[in-house]
Amino acid sequence: MTHIPPFETAKRHFLDGMAAIERGEFAAAEEHLQASLGALPGRISTLTNLAAAQIKLRKYEEARANASVSVELDAENALGWMNVGIASMYLGHHEASLNAFDRALELQPGLAEALTNKGARSEEHTSELQSRQYLVCR
Repeated sequence: MTHIPPFETAKRHFLDGMAAIERGEFAAAEEHLQASLGALPGRISTLTNLAAAQIKLRKYEEARANASVSVELDAENALGWMNVGIASMYLGHHEASLNAFDRALELQPGLAEALTNKGARSEEHTSELQSRQYLVCR
């Protein structure tokens, strides 16, 4: 019986997960990415992509948890912060979503999805934000 090293197993599942995302098969992507993390825990790119797949599956609590771990491991992970923002937005955590989008944009100013989501979130809560003197357009 041939032993496959954990890195190779994790890599195979990661690549299969990414291919599933490309095909729009988010449940399969989630399974592969979770298997990848099982073989090699704490991989930032795997956590970030798992969170993205879970957002597509509307598993916002799980997505926020995985995205949060990814930014705890790497505070410079702009895509991780974007995923924290999206998941937080759908969970109704308005201020947390704006803060996460802001962080994503600080790290990667042209991150279109963060800008779009921040704009949508900002429009929805303009009066709340204005009452706190939060500048929507920075």
